[in-house]
Amino acid sequence: MKGPEEMDLGRGKTSAYAYPPARQEIEPKTESPTLPLPPPRDREALSALIEAVASTPNGRRDDVRRMIGEWGERSAVADVLHQELHSLPTSDVGRHGLLLSIIGELAEPSSVDALERFLWMSKQEIYGPSPEPADGDGCGFEPVGILEARAAEMLAWVLKTDQEDRVMKIVLDHPLGAVRAAAIDAYLFNRDDDPDAAAELAKRVRSADAWAVGLPRRFDGMYAEDFERLAAEHAAQHGHPPEMPHRNERGHGVH
Repeated sequence: MKGPEEMDLGRGKTSAYAYPPARQEIEPKTESPTLPLPPPRDREALSALIEAVASTPNGRRDDVRRMIGEWGERSAVADVLHQELHSLPTSDVGRHGLLLSIIGELAEPSSVDALERFLWMSKQEIYGPSPEPADGDGCGFEPVGILEARAAEMLAWVLKTDQEDRVMKIVLDHPLGAVRAAAIDAYLFNRDDDPDAAAELAKRVRSADAWAVGLPRRFDGMYAEDFERLAAEHAAQHGHPPEMPHRNERGHGVH
């Protein structure tokens, strides 16, 4: 998760592409609670937790991970998170993105079904009716795919290399290209970007998604220009993603 802007609890390497999470713009009405917090038992406690995580500086991402890792009664916590996840349509995409990240960091097995159900929902179910354009202007940003892609990443993160068919169904069959790309990237991340796994995956994905296989990653300590060179080389060989909002970093767990 990323804090007032976007706290990243990634695991030390980032992808050249991933669908962007909604920016977290949660304005606390009072001073944010101080971490660590106990595991949330109800919606009020969960809201306090989300607000606290959203206001935590990126440099303290390990504190958030440690807090979640030390929680007990994790199944009961997951139930609270799942109820909130399915309280739809969402009125706050950023808050829902943070919620998905907490679910991924908790990594409770019961979250697999909850995440899978969520990412296959329709646009109307997740985001509600499309807003009417103002003054006849057809321009405007709709966040469709943002939360579904994040849910796909979190599903893959919880499963790791188990139940491969559930992630592959997203890779092959999800109607949104951004969600398929997120699943492709997460699938390979969980296999340490194994070249053999990438080669096999490349044979199965849609031709339109070939660019998402084997994306270079930026490791801690890598110079930006080196990463950009690798990304450009990959794009030259495999093509570019369809035009969409861009995010530079990707992590698995709390963002």
